[in-house]
Amino acid sequence: MPKVKPGIYSLRTSFGLRKWISDQTLALSLGLTNTLYATLYLLPFLRLLGARIGRWSEVSTVGHIDPDMLILGDESFVADIAVVGTAVFYHGSVALMPVEVGCRSFVGNGALVPGGFRMGDNSLLGVHSVPSQQIEKDTSWLGSPAIFLPRRQESQQFNEDEIYRPRPSLLAWRFFYEYLRITLPGTIMGITLLAGFALTVYMARSLSPLALLLLLPLAMTGIGIASTLLVALLKWLIVGKYRQRVEPLWSVFVRRSELITGLYESIAVPALLGMLTGTPWIAPVMRLFGIKIGKRVWMATTFITEFDLVEIGDDAAIIHVPPDAPL
Repeated sequence: MPKVKPGIYSLRTSFGLRKWISDQTLALSLGLTNTLYATLYLLPFLRLLGARIGRWSEVSTVGHIDPDMLILGDESFVADIAVVGTAVFYHGSVALMPVEVGCRSFVGNGALVPGGFRMGDNSLLGVHSVPSQQIEKDTSWLGSPAIFLPRRQESQQFNEDEIYRPRPSLLAWRFFYEYLRITLPGTIMGITLLAGFALTVYMARSLSPLALLLLLPLAMTGIGIASTLLVALLKWLIVGKYRQRVEPLWSVFVRRSELITGLYESIAVPALLGMLTGTPWIAPVMRLFGIKIGKRVWMATTFITEFDLVEIGDDAAIIHVPPDAPL
């Protein structure tokens, strides 16, 4: 779709059809290339789509955006599942308005910045927050509707080259780990699919139809278990045990952790864990990653990071609430 200008458009036109196709394509890219998001390799992609993104800014798994309407200042951050400048649909029309996030500003996880809004420099919109007015510079807001926070919790101080403008060595390490984060899941899943196909062909030639029907599900489950065990092993080799700590954005530890998160979400979850949710079998597998899970726990989510810092007591129930119940 060509560059779009702000305005109100009818959905019962060729523009409405092109807008729908564009939105579905972006949603598909988020699903198929999930590990590309929250990396430095995402920014050129978004800029090609029309987004104006400043130097050293970052965009995570943002959804429901119109790239032409997104203006992101230098050294800013848009966190997971944030919605920034989404279109408004009403009575057969769609309204598109630009949204601007100033320099060194932060849009929290799941926050919504409506079209036509501007966040001033060095401002913050907290997790799952929706502003009811323009956000002035050097201010912090939280809630839905968001309320002004006169003070925020003081965080540990780090050097500029660890949080905003990385030195060359940290930049190189990040490119390296994020390259692995993007390519390894597809590589491992591709090898897994080939192994599954080869095993299926071998069993089809060697077994009777009844034996094949009985044993093939077990074989596929075994491949899923092997893939999950590989990810668990890589977690312990690359990250080790998570301990409570504060790390700057550009630290090598954060990159290693993000690599494991990408492998977990792209391999372990679809290969095995996603099928075990709501069953007694999910707890033993989760414990392999370092999660402390009590007895008789019912879990319908796999959305867990920093595994060793999560402890779930006896008889707890964690339900699935879209987009998920994160721990």
